[in-house]
Amino acid sequence: EDKPSSLAALLETDIAKGQEAVLWAFNVVYTRSWRVGGNDGSDADSNIVPLGDMFNHGEPANVAVIQDPELDPKNVNIVLQTDLDMQLDTSSVNLHLSYGLTNSHRFLTIFGFVDESMPVLFSQIVFKSPSPEMIALGCNDRSEMVFNAKDGAVANAVWDSVLYAILQKQPADQKRFFEAHQAGDRDTKREIHGMYAADVCIILRNHVQQTLQRMPPLISLDVKQPKSSVERNLLLNHSNLPLIMRHNAFLIGVFQKALKRLDWAVERELSQKYQGEQTA
Repeated sequence: EDKPSSLAALLETDIAKGQEAVLWAFNVVYTRSWRVGGNDGSDADSNIVPLGDMFNHGEPANVAVIQDPELDPKNVNIVLQTDLDMQLDTSSVNLHLSYGLTNSHRFLTIFGFVDESMPVLFSQIVFKSPSPEMIALGCNDRSEMVFNAKDGAVANAVWDSVLYAILQKQPADQKRFFEAHQAGDRDTKREIHGMYAADVCIILRNHVQQTLQRMPPLISLDVKQPKSSVERNLLLNHSNLPLIMRHNAFLIGVFQKALKRLDWAVERELSQKYQGEQTA
């Protein structure tokens, strides 16, 4: 019997033998593998690490994974980052690492859980074909282009990237801003941010408003005690619905916090701009 000459042929053969087994194997490999490099795990190299794949996710992590493919390509070091009092009972201490994701839906779709303890959430701001300068400002780093999950604060990389983008029409200020960023000149960066603060705040507020408008409305449903046969059937037929509801509520909550902050920022900047025009 000829051996299949490609991965596609192998998959086709396996599916013919048992599609369920193939899907199970794919799920195990996909959900239990490490992802090294790439952008938020979406285009990273995947590796299976026995024992290491047993660590659950948690923030902040008390375990770190140290892997250097160049210096030590065959080994992965798993290091405890938190001191433990060995005189106490440590049997109930959970060891967990950070899966390093800022897109909450990836926890749900890949691992099947909702992490409402995420410290930050991806802002959903994506620039098409960003310049090297934009990338240097952090626009492609999803761990930097974030909103704070507790209070909706906007990360510096978001402010910098949006400002640099709108400064295309002001090339002198754009160049000056990037040079200040490279030199670590915070005063100059703060000055230029102040000059265009109202514009940046309005753009960010519009983005958050549009993102919230695209999100599905929250469902009012008592998961533990359904109030009707319709609700019971809904939960029976859609077992993942409670998780999806929790995920959507968390996502909407963070963006609403960001919107509240940006509403206040827009009002402040426009008020200051108006007062400046009146006194000029």
